[in-house]
Amino acid sequence: VDDFDLFKERLLGSPEKKTTPYKRALLFVDNSGADIVLGMLPLARELLRRGTE
Repeated sequence: VDDFDLFKERLLGSPEKKTTPYKRALLFVDNSGADIVLGMLPLARELLRRGTE
């Protein structure tokens, strides 16, 4: 089951529904450098940009 569309709607909002951004986020990463640089840092930046603690 792919939930990307639901995640995208929750993160970006939809024109017909007023959604609020996530209040808080907790991100877990392992010690793999590429995963952090290519995946988690951009996600963390986007969440912070949208007002997530």
